[in-house]
Amino acid sequence: MRRVINKNLSNEQIRNAVSVCQKNGLKGLKIYAMIGLPTETHEDLQELVDLIKSLKQEFKGFDFSLSFATFVPKAQTPFQFALREDSKSLEKKYEFLKKQFAKIGVQISTSSVKWDYYQAMLARADRRVTNYLIEVYRQGGNIGAFKNVYKEFYKAGKLPEADCFALNTISTNEYLPWDYIVSCIDKNDLINEYNRLIKN
Repeated sequence: MRRVINKNLSNEQIRNAVSVCQKNGLKGLKIYAMIGLPTETHEDLQELVDLIKSLKQEFKGFDFSLSFATFVPKAQTPFQFALREDSKSLEKKYEFLKKQFAKIGVQISTSSVKWDYYQAMLARADRRVTNYLIEVYRQGGNIGAFKNVYKEFYKAGKLPEADCFALNTISTNEYLPWDYIVSCIDKNDLINEYNRLIKN
């Protein structure tokens, strides 16, 4: 999974980093991680648990904590085309991780799957959400406003189902709402990188 997101660290490099931290007086380390990435399997989650468990056993008295977020495909990145998992599946993964890390005495914090869903929706939406966002702001900008206003706009035929923005896989041949923006990264390069990463 690290290779998928170009975080090409080996377990040995991670161990060496923890060793340096401990030798230089640090009492602990906070690790930021992501779940729901393309190609992720249950075994990938278990491997992370196993890695932290082995680090705790090797570095006695050193504190580890983890902060998790769910994968959000972002515009103008290689993963702008990628599928985001549905919320129920991601919640189950969080429950698994909470139980597994509790067994080894490691504290974890997790992002809100609901907030991440709307972040994913906004990340790949188009101009149709403009008035929706204005109304969300008027209604307080909280998660309830995001949900309720979307229902209103959907029923009125002003927006498609939110899943079409948040959860769908986008064809690499599709013209995207942000393709008109001049960027230093060519879309073909993003496509090539996406195809390479999901094959890792």
